[in-house]
Amino acid sequence: KYLYRFVKVGMDGSPVRVLCDQFMAFSHITLSNVPIHSDKDIFPPNPEDPWLEMYAKSAPSYSTKKNILNAEPGQHVSRVEIIVRSSTDSFPVLVDGQLFPQVKGQKNSGYKSIVIEKMLDSDDKQMVFPVQTFFPIKL
Repeated sequence: KYLYRFVKVGMDGSPVRVLCDQFMAFSHITLSNVPIHSDKDIFPPNPEDPWLEMYAKSAPSYSTKKNILNAEPGQHVSRVEIIVRSSTDSFPVLVDGQLFPQVKGQKNSGYKSIVIEKMLDSDDKQMVFPVQTFFPIKL
């Protein structure tokens, strides 16, 4: 089980509310701001939008529980925090097809917590970086 917190945002990128302190088991959580050819569960992300697209699929044992992510697994978010419940648990992170951490054969060699949020400059404006891809981007 993981504790998750996320800041849901409106279509203008401003925070709508913070949802927090719920333990839940997940099959997978996807965060994206650049579309890839295999996107199928989330609304097509746009790198110019002031949010990340999040899709959270709960584990089968949690799929019938009343929870916002079971009702609406796709969310626009500006910040996500995930923390393991037990100090003996950990999780890996897949970034652009690469699994982190890259430690093989060691039990609990993953992460205990992670925070992902959109990047802001010193004026609290969303930072924008050029995107280069070999795949067509549908905007």
